[in-house]
Amino acid sequence: VIALEPFVTGGAGYVEDTKEVLIFRYLRERPVRLRMTRELLRDLKKMYNGLPFAERWLAKRMSKLRLRLTLRELVEVGALWPYHVLVERSGKKVAQAEHTVLVTEEGCEVLTV
Repeated sequence: VIALEPFVTGGAGYVEDTKEVLIFRYLRERPVRLRMTRELLRDLKKMYNGLPFAERWLAKRMSKLRLRLTLRELVEVGALWPYHVLVERSGKKVAQAEHTVLVTEEGCEVLTV
């Protein structure tokens, strides 16, 4: 099983991270002070089981500011992995997709279509 991750940009192809983070992945349980934060971490583990998720998918749980602060805390304690928004060095936008492919002696099968 392999993952193919093509990136597309209108620039020269030199991709860099920005400071903005909109996608996260659950890593591990970590001690946190607030009950609301503990509950969110528990739910993220249950709902996404280590798969990436978008901040916007959680928008109905709490205010945007509270959600941002909670996610930042979970990143800082090592409970979540942040995926930074990508930009081309020239400032042009970058698009990224991913497919998982099963390779066998008989050929290949795309598993994510």
